[in-house]
Amino acid sequence: MRVKIYLTLICLLLLTFLGCSEQPKKEQISNKYLELIKTQPNNPVHYTNLGWIYYKEGNFQEAAKLYNLALKINTNNSIAKYNLALVYIAQKDYLKAEKELTALLKLQPEHNLALLKLGEVSIKLKDYKKAQQVFKSYRKIDPFSANALKGLGDSYAGLGLKEKARSAYKLALRYVPEYVEAREALKNLEDNKK
Repeated sequence: MRVKIYLTLICLLLLTFLGCSEQPKKEQISNKYLELIKTQPNNPVHYTNLGWIYYKEGNFQEAAKLYNLALKINTNNSIAKYNLALVYIAQKDYLKAEKELTALLKLQPEHNLALLKLGEVSIKLKDYKKAQQVFKSYRKIDPFSANALKGLGDSYAGLGLKEKARSAYKLALRYVPEYVEAREALKNLEDNKK
């Protein structure tokens, strides 16, 4: 009896680690959403859910198509707008990402995730002044956000305000001591000082 239990556990572990049990589930879920889209073509939720599956698989073109279809059904769909921005970020098309995030923030000015992403995109576009404003806005919503402080530090560093950048990174590390990116940014700032 024990041997049978052990063999069953070993088989389950092997299936889990080899990914054998995961693939049919993904296909089943994708097929389910495709079927829902056929039967309920005016429900944007099905498009955004299937888009997320494609996004997670790295199929950004299909994900973008689905998010755009969801936005044709409901132009104010915040999930589709945000996820479409994530697709553009993954494709390094920061101008399109900025456009989607800005449109989303007009609909929902305190959309925390969109604010953070817009700040990150502004850094990528080297628009440090805008990034600084965005991260400061975010800190009004969540003053203890280590992510916003790290982004604020990056924007200060981009503007050449090294002392302010250093302070922002140190405060981020006070809130989240294991924040690797903030620690690396602070170290880079210190190394460039020498």
